[in-house]
Amino acid sequence: MVFFLLKRGCGKLQENREIFGLEMASSCFFFFFFFFFFFFLASIVDVGQGQNGCPELRCGGQGPAVRFPFRLKDRHPDHCGFPGFLLSCTGTNETVLELPISVKLFVKKIDYKSQVVKVQDPNHCFPRQLQGLDLSSSDFQFQERNLQSFALFNCSQTKTEDERRISCLSGPSHQVYAVLYGELITDLIESSSCTKMYSLPSIPSDLVFGDDNTRHFKWSIPDCRYCDVEGKNCKLKNTGTSTRSEIVCVPKHPKGAFTKKVITVQVSS
Repeated sequence: MVFFLLKRGCGKLQENREIFGLEMASSCFFFFFFFFFFFFLASIVDVGQGQNGCPELRCGGQGPAVRFPFRLKDRHPDHCGFPGFLLSCTGTNETVLELPISVKLFVKKIDYKSQVVKVQDPNHCFPRQLQGLDLSSSDFQFQERNLQSFALFNCSQTKTEDERRISCLSGPSHQVYAVLYGELITDLIESSSCTKMYSLPSIPSDLVFGDDNTRHFKWSIPDCRYCDVEGKNCKLKNTGTSTRSEIVCVPKHPKGAFTKKVITVQVSS
């Protein structure tokens, strides 16, 4: 109806160019063209975002793309993500993954094809963060298969040239050492200057002794890899009886969202 009225009005102006002037008639068709263009653009955005209201978002321009099974806190509705895959943004646009219990890591890359997430410790000391790590109830697991368990000891006396020393936990007046479970540690246990701090069960050994501040976690549920092979995204199955592992493949829609802009056009009189 709006198109009809605009076209009819512009037609009247065209028929009476001598009365209204050529410039006014041309301007009418100019506005008609822009109205049609923005109406068409809005319909595309509505189709793209209206499928499930879950656009692909980022924390800032350089962060990893966040889509199902992940979702961004306060920016994605609950149904956009899988339980336990909640991410958040810091004030400096870092993407944060929180693992149980209260282990916060910066997300640097998300590989949706391999279902692996690359993270960094913001404080550059994984042994301190891992004190509270409990992956028994998490869908994320270490990508490494060879895992070992350690016990950490705080010693007030310095033991020179000890490869078991953890530099980021040690200080001028104390040294922290990590020993494997089952390893002969009589030199630490019998020392009155050493006390056990805590245990680190089932972790990669290089995470304790190495200087690498990055780590890779994998997930197997939900398994969206077959959707990616088909060139599609996946989402939770929207049924009242579906389980937490039931997903469906959906066509990919336009990335992100268009920014609305107000455009002013000056028409000469």
